[in-house]
Amino acid sequence: MAGTAAPFLARALAPVPAPARSALPRRAHRMDRRAVGRVAACIVLASLARPARALLMLDAPRALTGSRHHAFYEQLRQSLAVLAESPQPHVRQLLAAVAAAPAAVTFRPVTDDPATWASDGDRERGHTQPVDGRPKNEGRTRPTGADVYLPPWSVDMRTPRWHDGLLVHELVHALDLTTGHYHPDVRVRERRAVFMQNLWRDSTGTPLHGSYHGEFPTLDYQEAKREGRIEEYAAYVFHRSDFPHTPANGPDPRGQESR
Repeated sequence: MAGTAAPFLARALAPVPAPARSALPRRAHRMDRRAVGRVAACIVLASLARPARALLMLDAPRALTGSRHHAFYEQLRQSLAVLAESPQPHVRQLLAAVAAAPAAVTFRPVTDDPATWASDGDRERGHTQPVDGRPKNEGRTRPTGADVYLPPWSVDMRTPRWHDGLLVHELVHALDLTTGHYHPDVRVRERRAVFMQNLWRDSTGTPLHGSYHGEFPTLDYQEAKREGRIEEYAAYVFHRSDFPHTPANGPDPRGQESR
């Protein structure tokens, strides 16, 4: 294995200490070093299949030092280990697909630095940026690297907000970028991400999102579950850039939905 893959694999395989059992959510109690190892193994297999290209970067960049950043990346690895153990197979599939994608994904914490904040200045909001710097509304039809910015609570399993599933949401955006399935319409991109986020939330007993920050409805998972179409919707996430028409959302004013 050439290039930057080998050092990354060595770091990915390093054991990560888990927090005390009592500090974890009930569903995370079974997560241990073996689960972390399975995440590393998934990444290893993906990297072996696509030498020096498939990179899921789980360590702090050199510019980020200190115990706070170290804790963020430890918690990130532990959260990914829980996703790898999810009872929902499509969540496990999402993690494997991101690890196998032909472009790199880098994770960064949202900090006091405004450069890490979402475009609206909200420090509590995760966001994923294409590394090529081009506008998102251009879409992407070729694999493009992704920088995933996450507020610390989104990877800290000791906080109730961890169950929000923001990590799952942003992994969908990362997958879309790194596979060249990044739709130019923000509504389509966010509906895809909220669909997977709601799938995760449902598996953990967390109330579902019905809209994207109140801007437009995101009832895709609810309708897909009701109509027995979850497999169909998930296939769009993993193999296409568009998304099915969901009558519960009302008409799409931009006509961007697949029908």
